[in-house]
Amino acid sequence: SDQPTLSSDEVQKIVSDAIRTIPTAAPLPAQEIIVEVSPEPKGTIYAAETRIVPLVQLYSLDNDGSVGGLGVDLQIYEGLFRSQHTEAGVIPSPELYVPEIAESWRVAQDLSKITFAIKKGIQWHDGWGELTAEDVVWTFNNSFEEGSVSNAAEALALPHRIGWDVKDKWTAVQNVEEGGFSPTWGVWQGGLGHLEGTYGIVCKRCYEEMGEEDFIVTPIGTGAYRNLRWVGHDEIIVEALPEHWQEVGNVKTIHVIEMPEAAVKEAALIAGEIDFAQTAAKRLAEIIPATGGTPLPMGMPWPQTIYMSGNYWSKWCPDCPEGQQDLLSNPRMGFKPDADHPWIGNPHAEGCDFENISALQVPPPNPVCPSMENARLVRWAMSMAVDRQAILDNVLGGYGVPSYTHLELQFPPGHRLHRDEWIVPYDPEMAREYLAKAGYPDGFALTFWANDDLPNFHDPEVSAAIAEMWRKNLNLDVTIDTSAYSSRRPQAVTKEMDVPWRQGWGLPPGTAKAISMCANAGIVSGIELPANVCDVGFIPDTEPELEKRLEANAEFNNYLSYWQLMPSFVTIPGYWVHSERIAEWRPYWGYHFNYPVSIVLAE
Repeated sequence: SDQPTLSSDEVQKIVSDAIRTIPTAAPLPAQEIIVEVSPEPKGTIYAAETRIVPLVQLYSLDNDGSVGGLGVDLQIYEGLFRSQHTEAGVIPSPELYVPEIAESWRVAQDLSKITFAIKKGIQWHDGWGELTAEDVVWTFNNSFEEGSVSNAAEALALPHRIGWDVKDKWTAVQNVEEGGFSPTWGVWQGGLGHLEGTYGIVCKRCYEEMGEEDFIVTPIGTGAYRNLRWVGHDEIIVEALPEHWQEVGNVKTIHVIEMPEAAVKEAALIAGEIDFAQTAAKRLAEIIPATGGTPLPMGMPWPQTIYMSGNYWSKWCPDCPEGQQDLLSNPRMGFKPDADHPWIGNPHAEGCDFENISALQVPPPNPVCPSMENARLVRWAMSMAVDRQAILDNVLGGYGVPSYTHLELQFPPGHRLHRDEWIVPYDPEMAREYLAKAGYPDGFALTFWANDDLPNFHDPEVSAAIAEMWRKNLNLDVTIDTSAYSSRRPQAVTKEMDVPWRQGWGLPPGTAKAISMCANAGIVSGIELPANVCDVGFIPDTEPELEKRLEANAEFNNYLSYWQLMPSFVTIPGYWVHSERIAEWRPYWGYHFNYPVSIVLAE
């Protein structure tokens, strides 16, 4: 604020330093959060969300994480525990959690189970009685059912999905597969402050008495705010309870409105029609002076990554239904290593040595067969044909950093585990040579899926720039498919995904991402790697020492980089801005508007 103007180089340095030195909360017990409340809640605030998913209160059918996402963030629902509460932009510890519905828990000495003591006296909204261990166990087990499309369940480490038991009315037990206990087990199964789309506990009795059809669309939680209205792709309205077992909000009514268009959100914020809006970092320089608002960094920065889908290389899927585990006999529907999908390689083609291709040593110890090498050259050509710095300067206004691999945030340039060979040069001439060597001197046609419904996470202008550089530098005939994430996500579950897919999401250092790239019955990123590569990728799920988890991720990342299966292009920080009407807001770490009880109105 003391500097009226900043050069583009100065802006880029500030953002680069912020992204590359994201602080993580020290592993200390979180302090008690004290929120000063009014004698009774009053007033109304308005917040804009890019997307309001329809409520699907039944976890087995909720592929958009409605309960554990917006439902938990707006404090309609509560989780077993919360993350640490940290200052804006500081990542909470992935190993320490703060009690909520579970007042305590105990990990068995042999790591075979976690026993949760459920707090007595927590009431369901609208007179549905008291929450018990039955509700907790049913919530999780329902998400694990065969055929479940639960966004929350698919993120959990496989050994933590084998089922829960009720020990007594106030005790719930999570079973863990032998040898599979994860030191960061709570990251994906906690509530407020954890990663989006996790778990809010839902009401078993409500389901049994309402019936499935009504239960799915009737939000009944235990949080500090009671739902008044939830209409997907429109609005959510919640009202503070005058009394609550944990905390009472200062603001009576929270009105969240879907506003997909960034320009509409900005105009509404400037006009004072809304009080909170998620804002692209590149727009802060104009939005803050125009509104007098306050920006807060929220959540991990997002690497703009392309999943080179269709590369289903695994031979075996251990947790797939019987009869579908042998992937050589039952190849994935999206596995199409042909001339129409030149980025897809076939490690089982004639002349291919699967063990050689599976080697963590890269380049592999022996020459690689044409099917795999040609597809690798195509992927490298598509990565080298993109001028990352130009996108950063011209599309993002300097807000962000160039990136090259999907796991880059865990060990950026300067980190002891970073390797220079991960940096992809901008070299259109070499890219064309690679493409010609692979057999496509005149380019090829492809569909590029780049959903535009989450523009502050996955910038549509970045996708458009990448596509245009492919057209210009490689003569590719690119069709951009902007279908919403929820519309094509089922193809990632059924393994039909066979197109380059723009995605990418950041995780705290040392956290595993292998679950989305290794054969399983749930969602994957259009990629299934050889088993021995996945073995390394899954080490962070069970390794207690952070440094060893990082080392395993670096080895895993090295394999991904050599084969260019998930090239990344730029990493973008996330921000929310609140208006001058707000005297205080202390959100939890996360991507979305959350923790409304902490809001204090300036009046």
